[in-house]
Amino acid sequence: MNILGPKQIQATDPFSLVEAALKQAKQFKKDFGFEYTEIWCVFDRDQHTIFSDAQILAKKHKVKIAYSIPCFELWVILHYQEQNAEIDPRKLISSLKHKCGLDDYDKNGSALFKVLEENREIATIRAKALRRRHEKDDRPPWTNPSTNMDELMERLYKLFEKN
Repeated sequence: MNILGPKQIQATDPFSLVEAALKQAKQFKKDFGFEYTEIWCVFDRDQHTIFSDAQILAKKHKVKIAYSIPCFELWVILHYQEQNAEIDPRKLISSLKHKCGLDDYDKNGSALFKVLEENREIATIRAKALRRRHEKDDRPPWTNPSTNMDELMERLYKLFEKN
């Protein structure tokens, strides 16, 4: 498993992240003579306008996307409560700090993983319910709020169980 963050690849928008992942995969094949079995890009929508272009490029090259809309904090808050209505990212962060008791919230902090593990199953149920509701209402899966971070987490847990 090879995990790269935005600082290592110098990409800030979804399309650039997918491009950087493809470039990294090409270099990996050149260096080691075989391909990655899976490539995932993780991003949120925030204010990015080229989100659709990233989806198209990812699909073309079989890159999987783990997304959170409007932002990563949706995945975090689903560990604590349901979130069915459209929400502004700033309100999500405020809710995490005040309603969920994560006063020192840092999405890049290593302590967050331990906090989230406890309620991962309920967050997965809530994330799937959001996607089903969007499908039932004939809305795109990229509707605010929506996330498929549960799919990436499930995949990672399966990989770790094998090792």
